[in-house]
Amino acid sequence: MITDLALRWVVTLLFAAAVAECGYSLTRHRHSARSVVGHLLHLIMSVAMIVMAWPFGMEVPNIPPMVFFAVATVWYLAVVVATRIGRRTPLLGVYHAAMMGAMAWMYAVMDGTLLPGTTPMRAMAMSDSGHMSMAGMDMASSHDGHVMTSSGWVSTVDTAIVIGFGVAALWWLYRYLVARQSDPGGRSLLRHAGTLCQAFMAAGMAIMFSVT
Repeated sequence: MITDLALRWVVTLLFAAAVAECGYSLTRHRHSARSVVGHLLHLIMSVAMIVMAWPFGMEVPNIPPMVFFAVATVWYLAVVVATRIGRRTPLLGVYHAAMMGAMAWMYAVMDGTLLPGTTPMRAMAMSDSGHMSMAGMDMASSHDGHVMTSSGWVSTVDTAIVIGFGVAALWWLYRYLVARQSDPGGRSLLRHAGTLCQAFMAAGMAIMFSVT
């Protein structure tokens, strides 16, 4: 959950645009079966991130979506292997696998019982009398009489994910601008909307990992 309301709306709008683009592309264009699955996975991911940004997202169980996105990660890795066998560049597949893996990671961290040094996010959200250090390493709470701590290695992974998706957002934005410049007359925004929405999703991921 994002506590800052303005930032919550920024993330919501970023992923809402991605949902709209995925839905538009699926309904207006013909895709291979592999492409349809990819679009559906990104659509579901975007909806999940919108839910996660709002308080009611704290009521959603963490294990089922974590398993779902772990399976999605494996699916993309399998696509990468198949693509590599076909001697085509699999880098985009690796990127999409990393995005799905990051989703599974976020749910695992939020669950707080699957990874050492993590605390359930629901418990932290319910603890109004607790104390939180600005360094993000130590959290003390009166919830259930336990002291909650956040391991440094988890914070390190989260920071790496923030940097990775921040760079990815800039890269996708660059690709979008180049595509728009090379498009004769720039006739249609929708022609390159998929690339722009990839930038939106990457930016939204970076924001979510930086504040949760």
